[in-house]
Amino acid sequence: MSAAPTNPLIDDRDVELILDEVLDLGRLLRLPYFADHDLHLGRRSRSHRQHRPHDARPDPRRARRHEGRVAVLRPQAPDRSHGGRCPRPAGGAVGVPTPRLATLEGGALVDNDVAVTGLIHKIGWRGLPSLALAYGERGDCRGWLVGEPHQGIRYMFQMMNEARIMVGLNSVATALVAYHEAVGYARTRTQGRPVSAKDPAAPQVAIARHPDVRRMLLRQKAIAIGGLVLIARVSYYADLAEHAPDPAERERAGRLLDVLTPVAKSFPAERGFEANALAIQVHGGYGYSSEYLPEAWLRDQKLNSIHEGTTGIQALDLLGRRAVARGGAGLAALGAEIAATCARARTAGVEATWIAAVERAVSVIAGLTAELAGRGLAGSAEAMVLHATDYLDLFATAVIAWQWLDLAAIAQQALAGPLPRGRASRDAGYYRAKLAAAQYWIRTELPRIDHLAALCRDGEDSYLHLDPDWL
Repeated sequence: MSAAPTNPLIDDRDVELILDEVLDLGRLLRLPYFADHDLHLGRRSRSHRQHRPHDARPDPRRARRHEGRVAVLRPQAPDRSHGGRCPRPAGGAVGVPTPRLATLEGGALVDNDVAVTGLIHKIGWRGLPSLALAYGERGDCRGWLVGEPHQGIRYMFQMMNEARIMVGLNSVATALVAYHEAVGYARTRTQGRPVSAKDPAAPQVAIARHPDVRRMLLRQKAIAIGGLVLIARVSYYADLAEHAPDPAERERAGRLLDVLTPVAKSFPAERGFEANALAIQVHGGYGYSSEYLPEAWLRDQKLNSIHEGTTGIQALDLLGRRAVARGGAGLAALGAEIAATCARARTAGVEATWIAAVERAVSVIAGLTAELAGRGLAGSAEAMVLHATDYLDLFATAVIAWQWLDLAAIAQQALAGPLPRGRASRDAGYYRAKLAAAQYWIRTELPRIDHLAALCRDGEDSYLHLDPDWL
């Protein structure tokens, strides 16, 4: 019998804290765009049952044609240099074929020569069928150009940036639901006794009482909640970049959004996979079976570091373009945001060494980025991006430390000062857990940036000169 799910996808207290304290959602909702649209915010989180369709078995009945649906593609365009006969990648021409077309007379739907040729069998995300489609096998498929010819890449990235944030949100959700499941299991599964126990006949304790299990749970929490705050922050910047009334604020928010999008996509995916693996580890041998849910979420999570641009692509995009764009304006805006958080943390009485570590991380990123950009300007693009993935790891680790420093400031204020907005009482355990996770990330993860920076600077080239045939 499958283990009954007992935990939510997300703690409502985290939603309220992030929206009210990390961000100022009220200000966002007062902007004309949102006020005009009469936006109502439903803060209640979705139950974890709503996340389970990803584990559903493929339903062949869902692989049917949907009349009137469209698919945006990057087709091939005729190569004018060969008389229009030889197709080549269009460099961005975007066609929109539909499975069925409406005729001008009467609006009846007619076949558009689009057929489903297969159902792809995936290891996860089984509730969302992936199909192989054939277009124009009978030479009778019609499509329309969207925008200008050869501009498809530019159009695609407008969609892609939003999709990458969505992938980051999916990654956070997948890590969070497994974290809550692991916490619930660890609180009720009894095994072993404390190392200080002398009586072998003493009752066994819940595994959450063992320090190493708490380490794994705290690491999951640091990854999942840190990623959640980042996704909320980046989404906030996206709304400001589009709808803030002040042009300068829109530009600044756009720069922050630009530089943080690769991190928002890749960190929850890469570290979320680690968090999901820890959830299986907490469950022990049961976690390795399909009778418990964490194995399914692990399979789901793996896709998120692959689609909408792999982690390697995100790294090249961050270091090769976004971090150095407009003379590093995005990086400067990010530094200012982190400095404001450090000031808030200092006022709140957060541990001074945590603040100093985050401030130092900002300095490391700025110096390293300038050094690597100099290599690129000198004509050595390969040397600049050789360790782009390590640069992304370093960058993301510091950005998540920033999220946790902000949460630590809020927790410190809640425990010692005025109550946060909208809260009737101090939940001491809730806030102390936030401080513990902040300490864990800043003290155990943030120091890794020195090693990563050294790799980027030294240009360790073991794989650069490796002939693939040697493998």
